[in-house]
Amino acid sequence: TAFPQAPAAVPVRPAPAQMRPTATVPDRAAPGRTLAGVIHVPFGFDRADVEVGAEAALGTIVKELREHPTMTIDLEGTTDTVGSLDYNLRLSQRRVEAVTRWLTAKGVERNRIVGTKGLGPVASTSLKDDGKRRVMVKLMTSAE
Repeated sequence: TAFPQAPAAVPVRPAPAQMRPTATVPDRAAPGRTLAGVIHVPFGFDRADVEVGAEAALGTIVKELREHPTMTIDLEGTTDTVGSLDYNLRLSQRRVEAVTRWLTAKGVERNRIVGTKGLGPVASTSLKDDGKRRVMVKLMTSAE
């Protein structure tokens, strides 16, 4: 199955050096899980609500999870650099929680959402600010 991907010029995840040190987490899958694809769910400036434009990406995720019953997902929220670090960490976490609520409302079992983390601001200059306002949904397959 082909997963929608970000354009080639947009990195899947900025290198740790491109993010504020206090907002990073290791990018490692749990043992026995492999990254199958990444889907970006966009958000508006200073927003944590799921907008119509994001529902197409979320619908793709629901479809993939229905077609692959052992697939799980990890959610990583990010923001642009406008505002304080503390505010952006909370905003990125609220975005992750909004995606979690949307997916579970559409029938995705909560135990299939394995990792959830608000990472805060992305300081990379290679991404435009609107590309930083997102939740990255990592589709993970099991080694079993």
